Amino acid sequence: MRDLVPLARITRAHGVRGDVKVLALPGGGDTFDGITAIWLGDDNRRGHRRYRIEKWRRQGKFILLKLRGIEDRSAAAALAGEFVWVRRRELPPRAAGAWSPLDFMGLRVSTEEGEELGEVTAFLETGGHGVLTVSGNEREYLVPLHADFVVRRTRNEVIMRLPPGLLDMNA
Repeated sequence: MRDLVPLARITRAHGVRGDVKVLALPGGGDTFDGITAIWLGDDNRRGHRRYRIEKWRRQGKFILLKLRGIEDRSAAAALAGEFVWVRRRELPPRAAGAWSPLDFMGLRVSTEEGEELGEVTAFLETGGHGVLTVSGNEREYLVPLHADFVVRRTRNEVIMRLPPGLLDMNA
């Protein structure tokens, strides 16, 4: 399921009919337009369970989802804390040249010099800009997600021009 990206996280049950309250992850957006199915699971992409979306609506900064097969409050409460994953191709289109942190999830990361760092496994929101967590080769790097550092992004990989010493700081 390498084409899945995390969009949101279920915070708790809502009401008595099985709705769940969802909070979008940074860069996740606030819409489920065009998304017909989601997968629920932890952040390591194993053991995801597929659910069809029956309906959704906004409630302030949250989204309320009604999932097929989740019929009561206790079933909905059991989903609290689960990540909501969607197929990358179902994400809303972005303007030319624009990207979201979600666009980087699961991509391989290499430096301009050809050093492969690993795969983007998480995104951290900070005050000024986001930070990608890149895991691989028994190491983990925190790499700022800044337009000046992104040289090229393809469907499977991102090439980055990192400031001198950044990788050493992560050691």
